[in-house]
Amino acid sequence: MTLLELLVIIVIVGLLTTQGVPAMGHVLRDQRLQTASHTLYQALYYARSEAIRQGVPVMMVSEPDGWEQGWRIFADRDDDGEQSPSEPTLRAGGAPPGGLRLYANQPLRRYVRYASNGYSIRASGSFQIGSFYLCTTKATTPARRIVLSRGGRVRIERLPDGSDDCAR
Repeated sequence: MTLLELLVIIVIVGLLTTQGVPAMGHVLRDQRLQTASHTLYQALYYARSEAIRQGVPVMMVSEPDGWEQGWRIFADRDDDGEQSPSEPTLRAGGAPPGGLRLYANQPLRRYVRYASNGYSIRASGSFQIGSFYLCTTKATTPARRIVLSRGGRVRIERLPDGSDDCAR
């Protein structure tokens, strides 16, 4: 192999690397976003299932500093909206992976409460519907909305690039 051939190979490898590395970053970001949205979806589904299975209200509450710091699920046996020592944590989740932000609109700002029939009901007795937003730190990149419906069911929606929902 001559020096010229070796230089051509190095240039080709360099070009492929400069094209592949940014694309790989987008793939990793999208994978983190998808994993985090499915984790939240599964947690909400679990809370709803436990409310139906146990026949008591089940709450998914944010940490004191908000959903970005994590959450926990517990069966609210005394139906007071607070976790007492006799109500153990059924499941807990931490902060979303690096580079992602999680927040909710007003109806879900601090908690999601499932009644024993699986409906999402606020402490006041009204239906609890709303959305969680899972965004990247750059508001111009893809995001997800996790929507809680009137019947307590959850769905994941893909938000378009640059969505105003993430510009906070």
